[in-house]
Amino acid sequence: MCHLNFMKNFLSKLKNTVEKTQSLFNAVKIFPGLVVLCGVISGNSQDWRIIGITLALALLLLNNRHKLIFIASLALSSALIFNVQNEPVDQGLKISDKPAAATIQVRISDSSCTGQTLSWLPPPKTIKAEITAVKFTGETEFKPSSGSIIVSVKDLNPFYGDYLELSGVFRSPRHDTFYQKTILKNNEIEQEEKKFEVIGFDYAKFLKNRGIKTVFYGTDYRIVNGHLSTVQNIYRQILGFRGKILNLFTCQLRSEDNKGMIATLLFGIPHGVSRETRKSFIFSGTVHLFTVSGLHVGMLALLIGLCLRPLPFKTRHLLIPVAVFGYVAATGMSAPSMRAFLMIALWSWSRAFLLWTPGLNMILLAAAILLLYNPGYLYDMGFQYSFIVVIFLMISSRGVAGWRELAFERLRWIPRSYRPLPLKIKLKLLGNSGEIVLGGTTAWLAGSVLSLYYQSIVFPLSIAVNILLIPLIWPLYPLILLAPCSETISAIIEFILESMRSICQIFYLNFDNLSCVRPAVWMMVLFFAAFAVLLTCRKALLKIGSLMMILALFGLWRWQALNLPQSLLIITGGGAAPMLLFTNSDQTIAINTPSYGASNVAASLLRQRGINQIEKIFFTGTLKSYSGGSARIFNELKVGEIVIPQWPKKRDYLSRILRGTAVEQIPISIDKFKKTEFIIGKPHNRIEYRYAGFNINVDIIEIHPGRTRFILNRPGLVSYTADVINSNILEVNEYVFK
Repeated sequence: MCHLNFMKNFLSKLKNTVEKTQSLFNAVKIFPGLVVLCGVISGNSQDWRIIGITLALALLLLNNRHKLIFIASLALSSALIFNVQNEPVDQGLKISDKPAAATIQVRISDSSCTGQTLSWLPPPKTIKAEITAVKFTGETEFKPSSGSIIVSVKDLNPFYGDYLELSGVFRSPRHDTFYQKTILKNNEIEQEEKKFEVIGFDYAKFLKNRGIKTVFYGTDYRIVNGHLSTVQNIYRQILGFRGKILNLFTCQLRSEDNKGMIATLLFGIPHGVSRETRKSFIFSGTVHLFTVSGLHVGMLALLIGLCLRPLPFKTRHLLIPVAVFGYVAATGMSAPSMRAFLMIALWSWSRAFLLWTPGLNMILLAAAILLLYNPGYLYDMGFQYSFIVVIFLMISSRGVAGWRELAFERLRWIPRSYRPLPLKIKLKLLGNSGEIVLGGTTAWLAGSVLSLYYQSIVFPLSIAVNILLIPLIWPLYPLILLAPCSETISAIIEFILESMRSICQIFYLNFDNLSCVRPAVWMMVLFFAAFAVLLTCRKALLKIGSLMMILALFGLWRWQALNLPQSLLIITGGGAAPMLLFTNSDQTIAINTPSYGASNVAASLLRQRGINQIEKIFFTGTLKSYSGGSARIFNELKVGEIVIPQWPKKRDYLSRILRGTAVEQIPISIDKFKKTEFIIGKPHNRIEYRYAGFNINVDIIEIHPGRTRFILNRPGLVSYTADVINSNILEVNEYVFK
């Protein structure tokens, strides 16, 4: 009897718990797009554990209609993934990881290619194309092929739809690096860790998420004849019309840099801005202006809606998305622009049929549709950034509106005829300013963790930069439409663009990023959960708890960056001189930047640890084997000083680096390495590093060509010896000193 009562009580409590949990899912009734998105993401995961858990939770907690929605979206997503994975292998394009010389025929499918329609735009460095045939070295005939590839050919500037025949080499975009971490205590091994993986930005994964197979580096090309389908011809005409519009809007501008910036601002053409300009916008937290998103699409939809005002209500709202899609197509249909288009389309068509749906539901549905179109978007930074920021802005909209209403509360108690004009202006400014600051802070917090994870950038002053740019951005787009009418308007546009550059450059050069280590994925999930609670929960205790959690996470990431252990990184490979990095919590010193690969790995490892600056770079020679990767370091990190053994000759590679724009603000000094001795070519070379109690000598001995011995000496300790084989594969050996 006791056991029976126990079971009844247990089942009763379980039922009450399920009912209370189900009450928490009332939001699903308002936002069924959340059910669809969860089903799509679950199917995209391809993990049966995730699929099983989410399906069990859906069957337990959702009502019958939403169960069917979840199962349908899960099944559709899984079926699309299965279909992609079981596509037949392209027999004409079987490429190994080793370089393969070939001649290929392609059709240009990159919407950013403008050809001769915009002669003032520089040619793109990489171009997306559809391969149609391939002929490897030694073969006599072309084999039919298919699929998207990336083409890189110097000075190639084709137009969308052009057919080309290219000669060159296929190279794998994946560059694995051997990484070995050795923790030394009194110069004895305490712990070792070995990995063979991609360090930093995984270009191969980036391309795979976009359905691109491989990369072809061309040396020669010629135009050939080819056939375009009706849809491709229409798209080619749209892009040709885009070129005419840009030529019209920029005909009065004098600077080609400003013309290119307008092309990027209006249509998202990536090579419209220089590397230095993009760098200053990235590190000041304003690079989102170069992405066609809700701002651009929303303004155009509003303008089209006003133009279609004479038409009936239903017809007008049915036509708005059709007209907007032409603009989105001209921008290349990136994830942010498609997100904005789908939101406007869902909203317009719902309005046309007198249906109401919340904005958050529309963005969730838009995310699900894009993931069904391309499951790889789930792992794409641009997709995540676009949707997460907008979702949190919508979640916070009610709270921001409440603060705005609070600012105007005083006016409600005063009759309209007795409201003084100064008070109206004051409260209007207060309400709008508060809305901008709160919205900007929300967007910054939502995007900061993603920026920290992918780019190792946390720039708190980006809120201030974006606020300063608002008075420049809003009048810019209407003025661009009027630019062909007057040289004065064109001069104003150029002044605005130069002011935008100057503001971003000032903040980038004079203010540093907040040093934080790269967060773990589970910490990011915890951060977003706490932020969502902070924005939605009304209980003060939960708000305080979530705020403390956010501050604690940022504090932990900051503390980890400020308490880095003393370490030495040795990067070898490719036959060039080794690259050495001495790091601790106070400063980082680099010896040589021998190659792009070594510098890329070095920058990635440093930024993941919250190190955004190298205090000094010592070059031990003037040839390319010592400084070939300098450009990458200068673009990724701030450099305090460059130290060279002697001023290079004009023909030396280092001379070209020192004359470049990337080092204009960096002091250069000549030093004979009295403290840091490193003489390449001698059998015994030594680097002596002394800083803040970190005393270490590194002896570098070339045993024989291709094999180097590193001997680590510290005062009072037995030397530690390690041999490194200098192969074509990059090797990173990190020694952490306790």
